[in-house]
Amino acid sequence: MLDFPAARRQGQAGAGYGKSTALAELSQDTQPLVWYQVNQEDNDPLVFLSHLCHAFLRAFPQLPDLPIQFLEAWSGTQGPLPCRWVTDQVINALSLSLPGPALFILDDAHLITETGEVAEILDRLIGLAPRNLHVLLSGRPTITLPTLARWRAQGEVFSVDQTVLAFDYDEITALYAQQYKLALNSEEVESLLIYTEGWAIALQLTWQSIR
Repeated sequence: MLDFPAARRQGQAGAGYGKSTALAELSQDTQPLVWYQVNQEDNDPLVFLSHLCHAFLRAFPQLPDLPIQFLEAWSGTQGPLPCRWVTDQVINALSLSLPGPALFILDDAHLITETGEVAEILDRLIGLAPRNLHVLLSGRPTITLPTLARWRAQGEVFSVDQTVLAFDYDEITALYAQQYKLALNSEEVESLLIYTEGWAIALQLTWQSIR
């Protein structure tokens, strides 16, 4: 599962297109996995870096040299956090001690990738992380990072958007037949495809209405 041609992956789509479901299925089949569920509070560099370190520590309990104690000691002190130094300590720890290929999922990444210090931290982390760390960014609006355009131009980014996540004609037919036990004729499938545009949650709501 981790033999990706690109070290950086990006997924973006609106609510209800099945991102969370796809990530949940991926997490069951992929090990080792580092999962970071982003919240608005993670726009604070201290919070983000602390949560980042603990996310890696949960996946790799024996991973040494993460700057967790430094971040805990810094909490509540005055003055700007040396974000680049801390980020580099995380990168060094991963580069020296990551035992093998791993997947790092940042879910709802759009909450922290627009602007600000955390976007710069994430950009540096991805750009300098060891090649055996594969990064998957998932979000609703278009995800942006300072170096993302260059990575994409170099063929290092694989993007999955809602056009890929949307159900097509055959998938709608199979969904209703196998999951909902309802055989649809071709006109009904075509109507559903036009009406829902393959939107997963709309297909489910339509089934609930029919039922």
